[in-house]
Amino acid sequence: MSPDAFLANAERMLMEWCPSPDRCCSRAIVHAAYYSVFHFVAEKLGMPVTGDNHAKHADVYRRLRADPGTDPALYQAKLVYQSLRLARNDADYALLEMIDENSAKDAVDWAFEVFEAAGISPKPI
Repeated sequence: MSPDAFLANAERMLMEWCPSPDRCCSRAIVHAAYYSVFHFVAEKLGMPVTGDNHAKHADVYRRLRADPGTDPALYQAKLVYQSLRLARNDADYALLEMIDENSAKDAVDWAFEVFEAAGISPKPI
């Protein structure tokens, strides 16, 4: 699965499978939106995300922040990555926190901004 397909499926889940997302569904959508950007950014930066020497989340964020910003997609990712990462952390770990439909929509919107800056229109698999 490509990073943009991951995002397209998050959007599909938001729109079709969970028209009124419950907390669990909203958490899954935020998770997928974040990971679509994580994988996309790591790939653009040439950082492997699997194997013995895989990039960790903090490594990707650190390299992204250090990027000069000449690539429009990486520049856009710089603007939203930390917000997506914090939203994903809440969705995955702060189980007593409310993760609602608005949080899911925000995460999908932020991720779409990155792919749109790259000229990619995510399509579900």
